[in-house]
Amino acid sequence: MNLVLSLKLILLKHDTIIDRIDYRPSKGIVKVLFKSHFTELQINVQTGDIVSVNRRFDAIIEKLHDGSIFDFYFTNSNISKIVYTLSLGIIFMTVSGFLLWYYPKI
Repeated sequence: MNLVLSLKLILLKHDTIIDRIDYRPSKGIVKVLFKSHFTELQINVQTGDIVSVNRRFDAIIEKLHDGSIFDFYFTNSNISKIVYTLSLGIIFMTVSGFLLWYYPKI
C-alpha cells in the first residue's frame, strides 16, 4: 500500500485491513474493499493515483440479507448468524403451532 493511500485512510479515520482486491485489467483499475468498513478505493494501476473513494451500499444490503450484519457489528464469528437463523425459525414454528392449535379447522 503506498504512502498516499495510507495517509488518506488515516485522514478518513478507518483501518487498513483489506478484505479483497478486485483487478480490472481492461479498465486499468484496482478496487480495494476493506474488512471493517464499507469503503471502496479505486486506484489507477498505471499512475497509482486514487481515482475515487466510495461507500459500498450493496455490501450493507448483502449483509442485511444473509444476517451477517450482526456478525459485522457485534461479534467476529459466524455464531450470531446461526443463532439469528435458529431464533427466527423457533419463533415461526411457535407462532404457526399456536395458530394451528387455536384455529384447527380453518
